Amino acid sequence: LCVIMTKKVDNIEDASDNDCLRSGHLVSLFSDKKGGSNGYLFSEGFAKPTCAVQPLKSSSHIPQEFRNCIFRINLVDQQNLNNKNICYGSFIQLIHLPSEDYLTVYRNDKANLEKNCVKVLLSKESNKSTYFKILPRYKLRSEGEKVRYNE
Repeated sequence: LCVIMTKKVDNIEDASDNDCLRSGHLVSLFSDKKGGSNGYLFSEGFAKPTCAVQPLKSSSHIPQEFRNCIFRINLVDQQNLNNKNICYGSFIQLIHLPSEDYLTVYRNDKANLEKNCVKVLLSKESNKSTYFKILPRYKLRSEGEKVRYNE
């Protein structure tokens, strides 16, 4: 999954701290799996804690209930709380905006639809299963560098 945000950065070398992903920002998560379904991670939240990738009908399609695809980023790393920029290597939590529940990975359980994936649900409690380490998708970036918009 990759993070999708709306702000554009023309030249990555000129990007300021304002062009970086920060704790508290709202994001959506998009899957662009080759040979699989492309779409946004969504959950209804309140009644159903299940999460799934909602397939797109076309490349420009936005889900009708897009608010169910929005998460707020919380920086977990206590050493970086003064610096709210998210860097590669940082641990974060993703909080589902409509329900305020934590995105949680159940590593020992298989996903319902794709059996080669782990189960992802929303949970009311914060624990180590709600921590995600931010890693670069490509080798252009390394741990310690700030995450820029649309990376």
